Amino acid sequence: YLFDEPELADQFVSPNRLTAFADLVRALDPYHAVVMTTWGMWMNMYRRTWDTHWTQAYGNPREVVDLLLEHRKLLKHASPITLLVSCNDIEQGRSWRKNRVKPDPAKFNRDYDLLRACAFLGIVKECNGIWWWWFGRDCPDYFSASQVPLAWKSVCKVVRELNELKPLVNAEGKVHSGTVEVGKDKIEWWTKETPEGLELIAVNTADHPVEAEIVVLGRDKLRHSFSRYEVWRTRLPFK
Repeated sequence: YLFDEPELADQFVSPNRLTAFADLVRALDPYHAVVMTTWGMWMNMYRRTWDTHWTQAYGNPREVVDLLLEHRKLLKHASPITLLVSCNDIEQGRSWRKNRVKPDPAKFNRDYDLLRACAFLGIVKECNGIWWWWFGRDCPDYFSASQVPLAWKSVCKVVRELNELKPLVNAEGKVHSGTVEVGKDKIEWWTKETPEGLELIAVNTADHPVEAEIVVLGRDKLRHSFSRYEVWRTRLPFK
């Protein structure tokens, strides 16, 4: 990880200088990707400083999608993106740091469905990897899932599910993706052609149930009643 937000005035590093360091890292260690995080309309000026951009999408699923779209546009759709999602209760963590309000594990605001939806959007929106932003158990200033047994169990469950999907995600095969809009709500979907059929993953980005119809490859109309933040997986046999 080369640098964190070099465009900020209080820690500014120019693109030229940072690119020189990135090239040095590549020369010394060509077997690991150089990673960077940038923001704003000038972020593409730093493009040569990274091999993959870390997009810090710490909000809810809809906000994750919106930020990925914004960053891809700013990066001129010419950069790999690794998705960072959050497993922290950012609000309770902020209240602790500012006002020393003791966090309540029973009110931890990122449950399994929310954690799962944000992470699976990394697949559906065709990112090249998924990371979680968090601080370990010994850090008192951020209220992380690592400090809440039920939330940590949920994170581990999502990680296992993602690992089980690695063969599918990494396999050869045509990928198709799209968005279904139902009023103000959005369903994000992704398919991959495999020898066994067409694998579908769809994510409800809304915090409430949504009834949606997905048209796949212009032929199959799949209607599904999505629950809040549901990740729906199914396989369609080839006709």
